[in-house]
This record gives sequence, C-alpha cells and structure tokens, in this order.
Amino acid sequence: MKIETVNSRFVSTFVMTLLCACVGLVSCAKKEGPPLAAVIVFLAGDVKVEPAAGSPRSADLGERLSAGDVITTGDRSHATIQIGDRGVTRVERNSRVEIKKLFSAGEGEMFLHRGEVAAKIARLQRSESFKVKSPTAIAAVRGTEFIASYKNGSGKVAVREGKVAVTPLEEGKETEARETLVEKGNTAEIRVDDSAPAEAKTTVEVRPISELEVMKIEIVAAAPIIPDIETAKVEQIVVASAPVAEKQKELEPKIVVEEKKVQAAEKAERIEKLIQKQSATMEEIKEAFDRIDEISLYNGKVLRGAIIERGKQYSILTTGGTVRVPENQVRSVRVIR
Repeated sequence: MKIETVNSRFVSTFVMTLLCACVGLVSCAKKEGPPLAAVIVFLAGDVKVEPAAGSPRSADLGERLSAGDVITTGDRSHATIQIGDRGVTRVERNSRVEIKKLFSAGEGEMFLHRGEVAAKIARLQRSESFKVKSPTAIAAVRGTEFIASYKNGSGKVAVREGKVAVTPLEEGKETEARETLVEKGNTAEIRVDDSAPAEAKTTVEVRPISELEVMKIEIVAAAPIIPDIETAKVEQIVVASAPVAEKQKELEPKIVVEEKKVQAAEKAERIEKLIQKQSATMEEIKEAFDRIDEISLYNGKVLRGAIIERGKQYSILTTGGTVRVPENQVRSVRVIR
C-alpha cells in the first residue's frame, strides 16, 4: 500500500512538472505582434505598387506598404522603402520585389522576382532576422549593407558592411549545399546550370566586390532612418531624404558608365557560351545578339542566325552551330528581327 502511495506521488509530480514545462514553452514562444510600417521614402521614374488584392497603381512618396504588396520599377526608376526603425531597402531599376514579412513575428523578408534590391539593415533585436529571397538563393542578415540581384537565371549577393549568409535554392527549395558566409568586401555569385549533373547544378563562387556594386550600396547607405516613420509627413520625408538625392546625383553618372561595361562583358560571355554549344535556339541567339541576321547565298540557300565574323569568310551562329561561308558566296544580308 505504501509503494502505491509513493508511485502515485511520483506520477503526480511528473505530470505537474510536465505541465509547467509546457506552460513555460508556450510563454517563451515568439508572439506575433503588429507589422512594422513600410513606407516609401524616396522614388524616381516609373514605380508601381501592386497590392495583394487589387490592380497596380503608381507609387506615392510617403505611401505605406503592406505584406503581399509587389513593387515594380521601370528603366531609370527606383524606390527606397524604410521598414520601421530596422532599416531601408532600395528597389533598383527594372526590378520586381514582393514584400513578404514585416517583422510581425520577428522576421523581415522580401522576394526578388527579378532585378536588384539594396539594403541597409540595422537595429535588429536579438531574435530578429531579415532575408531577401530569389529563385536561386536566400540572403539572410542581422545587420549589414548589401545588394542582391537576380536575372538570367543567376543571382548575386554583394556585401559592403557586415556579413550575409547565402543559401542556394533549386526550384525554390534549399539545396543540400551548406550556406556560404559572405563577408565585407565580397560578392557571392550563384549560378544554376540545368545541363550539369545534380551534384554540380548549383554553384556559389565568392569574389571581391565590384566598384559598381559598392556605388549602388552607397546610395542606400546614405538613406537615414527617419524617426517615427509611421506618422512622418511627406514634407518631413523629403527633407530627411535629401542625402539620398545628393548621393544619387553624385554617383549616377559613374554607375551608368560601369553598367555599360558590365553589360558588354555579360553579353560577350553569353555569346561565347552560345558559340561553344553544339546547338542554340533562335530565341537564345536573339537574346545574346539583339538581332537575327538572314544571309542569302548565290546557290539559293538561306541561313538565319547571327553573324559573328565578317571578311573573306563569314561566320554565322545558327541553331545548328557555327557555319562558315566564303564571302564570294554571300549574295545579301539583312536583319529580320
């Protein structure tokens, strides 16, 4: 009888301890609060906001955004968004970015469908984090200045200050590859090669940050954290954002020059890859050369593709590879699209 009493007391004590532990876990769970204010503090050019439920509209300075909103920018256009007192992000030209989370549960998150987004993140609390996701990677930070880009199936994450943890994605899911910690002064390039074996399909290479990347980050770094942004008036925002306008004016001409250099290098790289391939689609040729040439020969044959060399011999990149034709066999050449 005494043994039963001891066992009963043991069971009761164990149950009470378990209940207390459960209560403790519930009380320690991260509580969801109201989202932080995300406010447009600087914009230029063609910037549109597409609400989660609604039609796209032109963005306004001082406009408050919500989770689910999508921001798109046209050519020579950009928008800077302040998220509470946690930091600012800048949606660069020809970009499409979706606001996913606004720290209601300790996380800030944006999804980069295309283009570039630069960010200056600071003042995060111990349990908070900020992420920029794209189809190729997740860039997770706690406090830093960086820029993330995604285009033509590849991504980049350049870090000017702090550190960013980059995790590659394949088809929207995290890969088995370990995350790469990108430190100050470096850039991670994430490339996806669908033709490569599964274990080598996604690669991450780290290189020194480029001058162009540094200049773009410097602009967002010039943006101040405006106090009480949720109640700030447009006039206050204009005055507070003056440093951004000044930095933009200073660096924009240099950025244009550097972008042209980068675009030329990227175009040359795409062309070289197409030449090395055994075959290419007409769409790939058009994208790489911005044109399709039609070459008519005296024997009645017509070749379509892109001329990559002229002289005594014509070299033409076609869907079947590179074709070489003596100059005296070429009757006419015209650009058809």
